[in-house]
Amino acid sequence: MSKLFAIAVPVTRGKEGDFKKFVDELNGRYYNDFVNSRKKLNVRERTFHQKTPMGEFVIVTLEGDNPEQAFYDLGKGNDEFTKWLAQKVKDFHNIDITQPPPPEIMPKPATDTNNPQTTGNTKLTAFFVPVVKGKETQWKEFLNDLNNRWKKEFNESRKRLNVRERVFTQETPEGSFTIVTLEGADPEKSMMEFGKGNDDFTAWFNQKAKEIHNYDMTQPPPFPLPELIVDSNKKLVKV
Repeated sequence: MSKLFAIAVPVTRGKEGDFKKFVDELNGRYYNDFVNSRKKLNVRERTFHQKTPMGEFVIVTLEGDNPEQAFYDLGKGNDEFTKWLAQKVKDFHNIDITQPPPPEIMPKPATDTNNPQTTGNTKLTAFFVPVVKGKETQWKEFLNDLNNRWKKEFNESRKRLNVRERVFTQETPEGSFTIVTLEGADPEKSMMEFGKGNDDFTAWFNQKAKEIHNYDMTQPPPFPLPELIVDSNKKLVKV
């Protein structure tokens, strides 16, 4: 069974315009090299671009048998593409992928609704929401409740919405993040439906999301929906 890995990485401020050119090159001149690289690592990469009040970010998702190991191996290799990619990642994200990432910034799986009907020919979307400073303890309690006290209701909620939700936690210099991945026939539509409902679970979930993330689930998202900019299984047009 394939596994999913997701990590949020900021785009260096002031380099947003050049970053778009980098994405164009990845989807154009270097696309075949990119696809072959990910095949060798036995993962599918789908990367999303998210604009936030904190700046622009990418959420990199890798799916395969061992996607976390693949992430560690992204910068290994002496071929032209890997060298080019390593330089670009350093330029735009200030990360040296030729070196192991600090363990403390690596995301950790937090919860998974694991709805079997969403597997197969589905779409994926990914986004992150920051944790309000000072709410880290409540955040951990919230995730614990999702995995225990409210687990049944959480799974049933996402099943009704025909979406599989996998959540990761990440500690970064910018603060604590919740990374959410949604997989289903129409994950963006499902996301818009999260806050709708009069049941106890939805009311509780909405309250916690507002308290911990300052995110009102009963309203449209306060940020533009992330855009899929790179997919190693599908060539995209320019962003």
